[in-house]
Amino acid sequence: MSKQNLLLLVLIVSVSVNLLVAGVVIGRAGVKRPPEPPPAAWAAEQLDPATRQLVRRRMGEQMQTVRPLREEMRAATRDIRRAVSAEPYDPVAMADALARLRDVKGRYEALIHDSFAELSADLPKRQRVALLRAALERRMQGQPGAQTKRPLSPGG
Repeated sequence: MSKQNLLLLVLIVSVSVNLLVAGVVIGRAGVKRPPEPPPAAWAAEQLDPATRQLVRRRMGEQMQTVRPLREEMRAATRDIRRAVSAEPYDPVAMADALARLRDVKGRYEALIHDSFAELSADLPKRQRVALLRAALERRMQGQPGAQTKRPLSPGG
């Protein structure tokens, strides 16, 4: 292979790699990530469309408070993974990481519960019961002996 052909081959490979990298960068910049769902949006899925929209909107108003809590939960989960796989294993580090997760989950859950309580004041009884039922069923999933089919109110 002549020197000129080798130089041409290197130039073509270099341009190709640069175009590939530029395409990836431009492609990522142009792709919008789906918006983060509002907290407990799943609880509204069984509600009528108008109520579902109201619940999603009202819960979406909590996003500024929820985002940092969600990130704290992710960080605590990462700390747990690090602690459990550390050598040597440190039970104190593991207990601390688990305590941080419990704390942030408790604050997150309190925010959701307060939001449900406030929001429920604007819902008819049937929709309040459906919202709470969905929230409790989600919470109880995977827990042995969980029974969520009983009526949540005397009327059903």
